[in-house]
Amino acid sequence: MTSHQQIPPAAAVDDVPQEYTTDSNANHYDDQQHGGSYNDEKSIDANALKFHNDTEEGVAHTAASTTTRINTTTATTETVISRTIRNITFAFILVTISLSSGLVYGWPALRRNLLLFENSTLTEPQLGLIFTIGSWSTLGSRLLFGILRDGPFGTRLATLFSLMAVSVGCAGMAFSPKDHVTLLAISYFLVGFGSGTQLCLQPVAGWFEDESQGVVLATTSGAFQVSGLVFWVLVEFVSRDRRVSLGGFAVVLCLVAMVGWRVLPVGQFVGGAMKKSGGHDIDDEEEERRINHDDNDNHSDNNEDRNGGENGLLVATQQAPHDNESGVGVGGGGGGVLSLMKTLEYILLLFWLSLLLIPLQYYVATIGFQLERKGDDNGRYIAFFPIMYASAAIFAPMFGKIADKFGLGIGQGLANTLSILSLVILSVPAKDEDKPALLPLQVLGMACYGLGRMSVFGTFFSNLGKRFGYRYYGTLAGVGLIVSAVSSLFQYPLIAWAAAGNERWVNLG
Repeated sequence: MTSHQQIPPAAAVDDVPQEYTTDSNANHYDDQQHGGSYNDEKSIDANALKFHNDTEEGVAHTAASTTTRINTTTATTETVISRTIRNITFAFILVTISLSSGLVYGWPALRRNLLLFENSTLTEPQLGLIFTIGSWSTLGSRLLFGILRDGPFGTRLATLFSLMAVSVGCAGMAFSPKDHVTLLAISYFLVGFGSGTQLCLQPVAGWFEDESQGVVLATTSGAFQVSGLVFWVLVEFVSRDRRVSLGGFAVVLCLVAMVGWRVLPVGQFVGGAMKKSGGHDIDDEEEERRINHDDNDNHSDNNEDRNGGENGLLVATQQAPHDNESGVGVGGGGGGVLSLMKTLEYILLLFWLSLLLIPLQYYVATIGFQLERKGDDNGRYIAFFPIMYASAAIFAPMFGKIADKFGLGIGQGLANTLSILSLVILSVPAKDEDKPALLPLQVLGMACYGLGRMSVFGTFFSNLGKRFGYRYYGTLAGVGLIVSAVSSLFQYPLIAWAAAGNERWVNLG
């Protein structure tokens, strides 16, 4: 019996040379015809048939995989972000929001500095007007930045525009005369533009897994709270001379904008969710291998402008479906941003935010003179407000986790309870006949306010991202906030009524 060559086992089509499947098998068969027995020939034919069948299966499997990739490619394009790039960008975002977005809510420190250390002659209604204009800008300007971010400007330019506006506003606050209500109000209006940075940068949550997005959005809301501490730090620890403290801070914001030009993507954060491989996050080395192996270079070129381009910190693209990219949420229907705005969920969400925001704005505007009337003549307790307000940020991830685990409805209920409790505590008189002063209780009220406000906005933004996606996030958030900004104007008559001596009734009403 002639010794025969063993036919190799079936292999994937990519591993087998084309000539092996044709000429090699033919030559091997000819050898068997001339020198082998019938049984050997039968064995060879069976093995050859098995190899042929296995090879066809390999071809079919490869074709199916290719088809799947092509079909996925035509569906949508998603950016894969390395963990390092994602974390660096997110850290910069938190710093930026903490330095710019909620500066307006540091108003009690500025008010106290104007009255006690600069001897300003501004009245409480005038001071309330300055804050009302600034707080309205904080809410109302977000529609502008949402449209710019979703449309022609993209993330980078819209964020830089916001930072430069708040820098000019801080410079105006630094050099405006202490009694000039008009200049102070205009400057504070520009300071309110800083909220645009938060709106432009919050869609970074799309770079994280779905189960973590609530935590990410709540953390950005916590960073917003931290920014309310900035003015207090400036006037208490840097200088009570506004030209030095606020003027220097305006320069710092310009430097932050310069860093943002390098760090932030040109376009949007849309479709940049970090993927998992085998239940584990993709690390940088694995991702680099994948990027170099796949044929994604062509797709990267097509999506460079939308996802950051060569000047941003994005790394490459991978084809994968992502529902949030299209902006289709519950009830969205995929008909664009207008169809999302018409959904009952969106309308009720706006109604909830608009109703709750009126007392939240009123609290900040009046807590200064309310505590003074309760006996806080030296400003000891009002100094706790920016601290408690900013300290709420510590609990932001926990509140975000509650919303992720137990549902957004639970998060909204918690926000309602804390907000109401802060006003109930504020209505408690300083003294009850001959009993000791109850001013220390107000510190608890401030803590409830900080946590409640953070939860209100955290659950609002989480609702938008989770229900409607991030494609039109800026526009949806902007519209919601400008609607709530219009309703918040009702705070001014409440402020005037409280200044006239009716604060307890307003607090409880």
